[in-house]
Order: sequence, then structure tokens, then C-alpha cells
Amino acid sequence: RLRSDVLDYSPDLVTVLLGTADASENKGIDIKEYEHNLSSIIKQITPEKTLLISSPPINQALLSARKKVFPNSNFVTMEKLEKYVQVATNVAYLTSCHFCNLWSLMRADLDYSRFLKTRDGVHFNEQGYELLTQILSRKLLSIKCNQ
Repeated sequence: RLRSDVLDYSPDLVTVLLGTADASENKGIDIKEYEHNLSSIIKQITPEKTLLISSPPINQALLSARKKVFPNSNFVTMEKLEKYVQVATNVAYLTSCHFCNLWSLMRADLDYSRFLKTRDGVHFNEQGYELLTQILSRKLLSIKCNQ
């Protein structure tokens, strides 16, 4: 699917935004498989054309409350998600692809939950998408300036 949906269009740069599902209880994959998949994706795109964006943090309290009401819903902890972010950071370093550590940038704001939807504590709200746009705009400019 990467070939037909992305590579066949010969993009100058591909953004790969990592979500939380890969680290979750229900839909998650083993962390070693995750590492292998990221490396494979970057290799197929090529490191110089890949901007890997780490998962953002979650609102653990909201997600835990949601899990109590909807026991079959997707669930992940901050601790487990952070391990996946660390793997992504390491893969970015080892492959020399472009990297945006959204996790760290958002965690620097003590009230980062204000960027997440209050119904689930995972997905961005409007303010969150505005923040993401600002962060990615700066990152894309820095990539362009360094070419």
C-alpha cells in the first residue's frame, strides 16, 4: 500500500505521523515488530525524504475513565507509549531520517492535555491541530533551509 498510495507519486517528502494504536492493548503490535516496520517504511521512502513524527502524549486520566465506561475500547498507558516513542526516536537516529519529536515538544507544556479532545484524551482538538501545524511548519522550513 505504501507504494501505490505514496511512492508512485514521487513525493519530495513524506510525513509519517505515528499514532497510539500500535502501542495499544487491543490493536497493538510487538515493539520489535514496530521497530522493524518503521525501519522498513523509512528505507522504502528513503531517509532523506522521510519526516518521522513521534506520537503525541495522551491524557491518561481521560483514557482510563473511558476504558471503565467502554471496556472494549482501545487503551494504552503513557509508560508504554513512551517506549514506542523511544523506539521511533532511535530508528530516526539510526536511519538519519528527518524527525520531529512531537512527544517531547508537547510534554514541555505542563498543560498539554488542552490540545487533546476531552472525550477521549488521545486525538487532537482544534487547538491541537493548530499546534501541530505550527510545529510542522517550522520543521518543514528547517528541512528546506538545510537542503
